[in-house]
Amino acid sequence: MAKFSRMTSSRLKLVFKRQANPGWAKNYTPGILATRAEAPSLSNASVLQSAKFDREVHTLSKGERAFAVLGFYHPKVVGLQEQRMIPGHTIPHPLAAWPGTDQLSLLPLRGLEEISEEFGFRRQLHGIAVTLANGDEVEVTCPWFGDQLWAISDDGHGVRCLNWSIKNQAVAFRRRRKRIATFEEKDDEQAINRMVGEKAHYASGKIRTVHLSHEDLPRDLEANLVQLFLHHSRHVDLSESQCVELEERLQAALEFGIPPSEVITRFRARHEVSVHEPRSYFYQLIWKRRLMVDLFRPVLIDQPMRPMEKDPLAVYASWFDPRGGEK
Repeated sequence: MAKFSRMTSSRLKLVFKRQANPGWAKNYTPGILATRAEAPSLSNASVLQSAKFDREVHTLSKGERAFAVLGFYHPKVVGLQEQRMIPGHTIPHPLAAWPGTDQLSLLPLRGLEEISEEFGFRRQLHGIAVTLANGDEVEVTCPWFGDQLWAISDDGHGVRCLNWSIKNQAVAFRRRRKRIATFEEKDDEQAINRMVGEKAHYASGKIRTVHLSHEDLPRDLEANLVQLFLHHSRHVDLSESQCVELEERLQAALEFGIPPSEVITRFRARHEVSVHEPRSYFYQLIWKRRLMVDLFRPVLIDQPMRPMEKDPLAVYASWFDPRGGEK
């Protein structure tokens, strides 16, 4: 869960303007942008250009970036709202902006003010004086921000939301503080309250929250997905028949243990194309799950491909389950 590098009255107004009625289209704007002016100073901010959502996606840590790419890879993922505001007041359900949704079935999301009263952390919330257009001054509760809220196709039952809260390490979900006077460790109440508040906010709309740590994502899987993502939207200047031929030859190479580089070299010689076209198409076939290779070990273009034994989307199916195992 991120915080604005420095919240001021003007920045608070900007956040509310961006997030007043957040939709799922390509014009969605995160509450915090991955820029030097807005991202927390110690974050590893980055911007990803997603072809699936036709917009820039803003992440504020290495873990957020890695899990975003994993989300892009999943064919049932149909929407994302990253750095979504969790305000002090009650707001409509996120799917209220989804076309064709049954509005009467959607419950509103409780605000932090009500939640903090219930769980006893009201003093942790901070207010900022904001001057309205008519000159009146009001105090507005500073919002919190979630990491990634996904819209996921729910097997013929429409679309459901799923909230991902992301840390670098699992231990951060129960952060400990050392008291200087006694050297005793105690639970970081502020961190715990933030987790409780975020979960309660989404639970009020029947949205499941999943806690994910970057250390739980295998490095080889992450590296492979990032490599595929770098090629996923590149234009490939090959004809339809050339694409069919290349896919057939790469499928045979997977079966018989032939390095992709050999297939690409021969393909280039026959069709007189640059290496970039067949190479990018090779990665796109894997990204689109038409060439099923092992993603838990390095995918190297000059080494034989290994057939997929474990599907990442099956291994981590619970991460993408908006029902949490409920039928």
